[in-house]
Amino acid sequence: MTNLNQLIDGLESKLNKLLQRHKNLQAQNSLLESELRSSRESHARLEEKLAMQHEEITNLRAANTLLGSDTHRKQTKLKINALVRELDACITQLHKQT
Repeated sequence: MTNLNQLIDGLESKLNKLLQRHKNLQAQNSLLESELRSSRESHARLEEKLAMQHEEITNLRAANTLLGSDTHRKQTKLKINALVRELDACITQLHKQT
């Protein structure tokens, strides 16, 4: 009988340890999920900021070219030509509709 009691006590002890470990892992998992969520939000904000800075660089290059800089003149001419072609296509579509 003593042997059986020892086995039961041992199993009970192991079960309690497992339950405590499970609770600890759940708490750690919650913490990691929270950190991941925070990191994803931070990443999204940085991506948005990066996109805005790329757009600002493009605008500054175009403005710099229009002010007489030779460095990005070709890029600006190509962009202007693309915009003119797009406007022409829109005008053509408007004429077809009327």
